[in-house]
Amino acid sequence: MNKIRNVLRHNIVLKIISVIAAILFWIYVQMVQNPDIEYTFTKMPVNLVNTNYLQKEGFVLPDKFEAFVDVTVKCQRWKLNEIGRDDFTVYVDLTEVYEDGDVTLPVKVRVNNENIVVANKTPSSVTMFVDKMIKEEIPLELRLNGNLKSGFYTDEDLVSTTTQKAVVSGPSTLISKIDKAVAEIDISDRNDSFTQECKIILMDSEEKAVTNDNLTIVPQNAEVNVRVLAKKVVPIEISGIDPNIQYEILPGGLEIAGSPAILNAIDKFTIQDFHLLSTNIGYEQKYKISVPSDIILLSEGEITVKITQNAVEVPAENQ
Repeated sequence: MNKIRNVLRHNIVLKIISVIAAILFWIYVQMVQNPDIEYTFTKMPVNLVNTNYLQKEGFVLPDKFEAFVDVTVKCQRWKLNEIGRDDFTVYVDLTEVYEDGDVTLPVKVRVNNENIVVANKTPSSVTMFVDKMIKEEIPLELRLNGNLKSGFYTDEDLVSTTTQKAVVSGPSTLISKIDKAVAEIDISDRNDSFTQECKIILMDSEEKAVTNDNLTIVPQNAEVNVRVLAKKVVPIEISGIDPNIQYEILPGGLEIAGSPAILNAIDKFTIQDFHLLSTNIGYEQKYKISVPSDIILLSEGEITVKITQNAVEVPAENQ
């Protein structure tokens, strides 16, 4: 009985010794004999470093930069579980940009874990478009949008601003697309003169807005003054024609614009000492209209006087 117990006791000790030896052997193989393995982290985003350098050197990236690479690392198998994507940074260094155009830069990896060895990067470089920063002066164009209240008038000649041009800074390829700088003025339902702060809009030749975070406009707004005048139609009269001669005036009315005080004092427009060159029925004689400087002529600047009937012979001295 004692012999059986001794055998069983010795067997347990042997089993424990065997397990410990196996563990020690496994550790030895993993730590000493096990070769390094490779693992690939896919779609690692590429970061840009030293972005301030571009601005200092007069360069800019006009397009949003986005690139990804696969990074293969080498390490011992048992350390693989300790490694993550946060242990290294993938980047390109913008201080290696020396000219504009399509620039190819090498992809670099900054390792934050001593257990990592970078074995490969795919792709090993990235290409980006680098543009020059330029500055250009663009004349400002003023535009009226909307309609005044009935009986009032304005036009571009009655609009003024101290901002004659916009200074635009940005990538040369973007600025080359700019055709004009426009300030749009809303005159809807206005009936008096006013001042308005208008945003300056950059447009291409197809009247489409040109916008980009890299574009700057100085100033961004223009203060615009708009003169709004009253307008009305007054009849035309002619003096100097024989009362026996009947005639027609085309057009019969004259549309004018001016300050309300001036227009209120005008109820007709008289052409003084008009001289006919013929009194034959059907004869037409044109006459160019001129108005005082404080009045704006909105009608055509010419009328036609047509003889209709009861014409009398015009003395030779009036011809």
